[in-house]
Amino acid sequence: MEGGLPPDYVLYQMQPLEIEIALSGLHLKHKELWETTRLLMYAIVQVNSKHKLDPKDVLSLPWDDGDTEKFSDRDPYKEMQEEMCKMLKSMNDGR
Repeated sequence: MEGGLPPDYVLYQMQPLEIEIALSGLHLKHKELWETTRLLMYAIVQVNSKHKLDPKDVLSLPWDDGDTEKFSDRDPYKEMQEEMCKMLKSMNDGR
């Protein structure tokens, strides 16, 4: 799994509550990389611009201003969460 958890733990031992917690923080795994990318882009653009810019003007990210709705109305992990719950339910029903 992308979140750094072992696949066997996710498939066989993880409880539904843990799935929700793991998925809710998954986007933060790459936050530092995106911030670094934004600062690099800002440095390149600012050097070539006559106007004073803000890094958020160059690249806006979902966690800026706490407004995630402007990027998408769809929760990117909701479908994955629902699929994992279905899979766990089917695995538990088969035992």
